[in-house]
Amino acid sequence: MSSVKSLLIDWCAYCSNHTSKYRIKLVDDIPAMIEAKTIYIVGNKLFPQYAIFNCPCGCGKQIELCLNPKDNPSWKIKWHLNGTISLYPSINRFIGCRSHFWFLKSEIV
Repeated sequence: MSSVKSLLIDWCAYCSNHTSKYRIKLVDDIPAMIEAKTIYIVGNKLFPQYAIFNCPCGCGKQIELCLNPKDNPSWKIKWHLNGTISLYPSINRFIGCRSHFWFLKSEIV
């Protein structure tokens, strides 16, 4: 079963480079440079640890969301068959630009 999930995640990452507004990149470590309109999923494919991306408001801040359910706070990731992801709950920045948004199917809402 886990190999099927792994193949599905690989397919989602491949499709996201061709179909979604934000690209999904699976990486082993936090990248030194964050590309625009890219969500980096750090960790094992089956057990992602972080989602990292630039704030969509354009303020230039890097956002790191914990995806480990044992930590608090943490977010959940949902992989869609069309190569997109959704993150739950919403992202609400209480400092700086004070952006509040959702990632639904790799798009900002």
